[in-house]
Amino acid sequence: MHEVLLFWCLIKCDLYRERVGKGWGEWIDGSGGVRIFQAGWNQMVAEPGVVNLVIKNGEWEWSSYFSNAKKPDYSCKDMLHDCEKAEEYYKQAKSIKGDVEKKISLYKKAIELCPDFAKAHESLGIIYYSEKGTYDDAIRECKEALRIDPKLVNNHNILGNIYKHKGSYDDAIREYKEALRIDPNYDLAHKNLGYSYKEQGRYDDAINEFKEVLRIKPKAADAQRALEECEKHNEAKKQQILSLQTDGSNAIKNQNWNAAVQAYKKLLEIAPENYEANTNIGTAYTMLNEFDLSIKHLTKAQQLKPAEYQPYYLMGIAYARKGDKDRAIDSLRDAFYKGYKDLSVSDLEKDTNFPEDFKQDQRFKGLLGKLEINKLISDVKDVHLFDNHSQAFPYKYDNVWDAVNYTLKDIDEKIIQSDKETGIIVTDTCRWAMNRKYYKYYILVERENDISSKLNLKLLAHDSVWNNNLKKSF
Repeated sequence: MHEVLLFWCLIKCDLYRERVGKGWGEWIDGSGGVRIFQAGWNQMVAEPGVVNLVIKNGEWEWSSYFSNAKKPDYSCKDMLHDCEKAEEYYKQAKSIKGDVEKKISLYKKAIELCPDFAKAHESLGIIYYSEKGTYDDAIRECKEALRIDPKLVNNHNILGNIYKHKGSYDDAIREYKEALRIDPNYDLAHKNLGYSYKEQGRYDDAINEFKEVLRIKPKAADAQRALEECEKHNEAKKQQILSLQTDGSNAIKNQNWNAAVQAYKKLLEIAPENYEANTNIGTAYTMLNEFDLSIKHLTKAQQLKPAEYQPYYLMGIAYARKGDKDRAIDSLRDAFYKGYKDLSVSDLEKDTNFPEDFKQDQRFKGLLGKLEINKLISDVKDVHLFDNHSQAFPYKYDNVWDAVNYTLKDIDEKIIQSDKETGIIVTDTCRWAMNRKYYKYYILVERENDISSKLNLKLLAHDSVWNNNLKKSF
């Protein structure tokens, strides 16, 4: 039985070596034999005198499905793998100087005998990278080494170097950062990360990395030189950016949109992550009716500073001028949410960058109402402790507006503000006991579309001592 298993192991090696992964292989001797099957083995019929084996999930197993199968007490892996011998081949390869092909052959033999030999994969990857220049082979071996041992810090650095030589800076930076996550004091990874930033023109980031190198190794002359070069380039870059920002800003003020585009395009070549440049070139493209380019840059500005409302507001203008009212409303809704304290309803109504037909859209008017009511309640004490209540109605805005006002007058609510254009109503006669002075209803009748509306209510306490154990909804 041992001979049968050994022969199966040899077949397995040949099949793996030749990349045979489909169908089945077979060998039968005079008195017994081995049959190897791929997936689907449970449909097979065992034959007398034949030992049946299967492959499951890429692993070869002794089949317990058949009555004549007997699982041995040793594995094929144990018979085929010899990591001690692999270590000998690895050391022999390390000792060779000059004969690249011989070293490759020895590393491959080591891996064949011990497939999970991470250092052999790493060394083979280094040869492919530094001696052969076959970057894809080098990446494959380095990745395999990291699959086996993800904490091989030097391997992350090597993989970063390979990506950098291929021009894949984002991948290179990712690997250097991973090396530094494992070992924050790995000076070589800091230095290589600094050079990557330097070659991208990201001088501030590069300066930080070279300073880290010098913190770890104060006498690192190459890092000192690189730091001084980056500081010099960084100062020149800042002056150039400042000059282009001035040119672009002046062009925007004079509504010379083409000149603004040219200035900011040059600036973005130097500093593609510049928020102001992306925002302002987006504005210029909108005015030139280059809406796709405008939206591209304004989207970038949103990514750079997600909390700022201006790119959302400007994108609302771009979509409105493009004729996409739905996306314009969505963008403005985001802008109002982020910047309601800085936005003014009167300024929005007067903004001539919005087409007139868009300003007459019921949803735009509804957004103005939301903006105004948010400004009204923003400074009220404990405003967040009271619930909002909303209810949609399948009725036109005018009908809902009239109904709300009629109801408030019928119950003798004192209306201190009522603006049909914005949909806002404020009352101050809603009284409640427990020593409060007075309360106000803040009501927003919101235009959903031409045939439906939404009523939003909020009750707020004014000039009262709030007890955190109480929360009153209406």
